[in-house]
Amino acid sequence: MELGADVGAINKWLFETKTKASMELKRLAEGTLEYHFGNALYHRHPGDAAKSGALEEGPEGVSSIPRRVEGVVAGAAFREQPDGIWRLSLRTGEPIDASEVCRRGAAAIPRCGMHPALPLEQAKQTVLEALSHDL
Repeated sequence: MELGADVGAINKWLFETKTKASMELKRLAEGTLEYHFGNALYHRHPGDAAKSGALEEGPEGVSSIPRRVEGVVAGAAFREQPDGIWRLSLRTGEPIDASEVCRRGAAAIPRCGMHPALPLEQAKQTVLEALSHDL
């Protein structure tokens, strides 16, 4: 500030401004949100990033969408890989421990960030069953 930086413009650029592609990817992801006993999950397909024009692996922030919902303790984000395998990003807050949830689903969820070789509905059910122990 002392050197003449426009703090307002910098703040807007860092915390408020998103690309149209980023917002479109977020819209596509939010369209798949589901709620189950206080938890939220969503999924997205390989073509979603291309359809939106967003970077596939970028700072788009879509994996945290489920946890942004008021009252949600655990958020699961499933992303389909080009080979058809689903990747999971599991984010939790107190009292749920994500690593414990992953441990409970050991065969299908070997670790957080799993790549379950399961159809989407079965992968979601596995995660929901593992989460149900903490609720």
